[in-house]
Amino acid sequence: MTKYDQKFIRLAITEASKSEWGDEDDPKVGAIVAKDGELVGVAHRGQKAKGDHAEFTLLHKMLQSKDLLSGATLYTTLEPCTTRSHNKRPCTAWIVEKGIRRVVIGILDPNPSICGRGYWQLIDAGIEIELFPPKLARKVAELNTAFIQSHRGGSGITAAFASAIEHMKSPIITPYTGMGWGDVISLQNSPNPREGWPLSQIRIKINNENPFPVPIRYKASYEKYFKDFYDKKRFKDDGEKFMLEQNPIAFSDTPSLSLLVKPTLYSHVQFYRDNVANITAERNHLIEDLIRGSLMVDFPHSFCMHMVVVTSDNRLLLTQRSPKVEYYPGTWSASVEEQLLREDFKNGEQATALNWGKRLLKEELGLEPDAYHNDNLRILSVFLESDILNISVCGYAELRINSVTFDTIIRGHPRTDYEFTDWTFIELDKTYLFSELFKPRRSYHPTSGYRFLQTLLKNFGTPKDSDIYSFVTD
Repeated sequence: MTKYDQKFIRLAITEASKSEWGDEDDPKVGAIVAKDGELVGVAHRGQKAKGDHAEFTLLHKMLQSKDLLSGATLYTTLEPCTTRSHNKRPCTAWIVEKGIRRVVIGILDPNPSICGRGYWQLIDAGIEIELFPPKLARKVAELNTAFIQSHRGGSGITAAFASAIEHMKSPIITPYTGMGWGDVISLQNSPNPREGWPLSQIRIKINNENPFPVPIRYKASYEKYFKDFYDKKRFKDDGEKFMLEQNPIAFSDTPSLSLLVKPTLYSHVQFYRDNVANITAERNHLIEDLIRGSLMVDFPHSFCMHMVVVTSDNRLLLTQRSPKVEYYPGTWSASVEEQLLREDFKNGEQATALNWGKRLLKEELGLEPDAYHNDNLRILSVFLESDILNISVCGYAELRINSVTFDTIIRGHPRTDYEFTDWTFIELDKTYLFSELFKPRRSYHPTSGYRFLQTLLKNFGTPKDSDIYSFVTD
């Protein structure tokens, strides 16, 4: 560091304390530009307009001149952003455009969607990067305690938010505590909802010695069902499916997730969905045993990955299910679904989840590995679709490509199984997602609300009461 750095760093922290923000957990950010040891400009968040970032305010609204800024050093208390809502340009783009030579950063952004990305984008642009000394970085963190907590899970779910969730649960899952939406309830959430489990840290073990047997009490009705629906359900191709064998367990001090599955048959799954799931007493008994009893799964299902896909410009993919599909045709999904197959086990149990996720992105969306980084493929939870007795995982994929490039790939992808016929992108914005949860604009697949909820928690942390009041009150 130069002999001037300590002075300008302290000035940036002082400037951050002047920030004008809308919510108490908005960041307080100060930015300083200096050149040849001389102060060029000072700005803080919201100085010119509510919500305006400090770097944008300083570089674009105040100093403007590239000649003045070229070769200068920018001191900013928070890692510059890499994406903005409403088509705004991120601060990293302004820094590169203005010819800034060096950036000194206070703390990395705790938002997982930005953390480290601003740093590396500037490195890739050839800009020299340094960090505040630890003691001064701690001052920045202390100034932004509420902001940091909001992006690291906050201090816990508020009573208002918990109440809103409970009111949105269906009667089937109302008896059970925990995260749920509609007919969907979590069996296991990631201990860190802002991160999830990387697919590379998930172990899926297969129990080939114990395939699902149809219970004796259902044997006759299953055989009749198989015969009666042989053609309509295409039981000639009665293929192998995989079901979860027991309710998974994960602890905060063991951040990996282990899942045990076993084989079943397509006809078993269909029989239970069309018959047993419609017998209220039997369905409720199976759910009770799964959640509060033995924790074993005593019903066949097709273990599925429901993946939320987000582009580099913070757009979330929605797909409209084909009218040809058997379940919920014409509804909108956030984003796509894919069942676990035996081929996913080819490299061992430690690689199975990653194989599964990569196959989903390839087969459903035409995405090659260069469109994403493996570490950005995550599982946020394991959940039960209580109305049809199915268990799935909620996946989350952050792509390296923007929505325009992604749209072009989808249009050119020669799919053999058209499970969706239309698609669109929506903004990954807290208010927009709340609106889709409480006042949906479309007819959604039953698990999409739950996926929106998990996406909210991952990207924006625990909601404040003020976030939801306008949606749950008239």
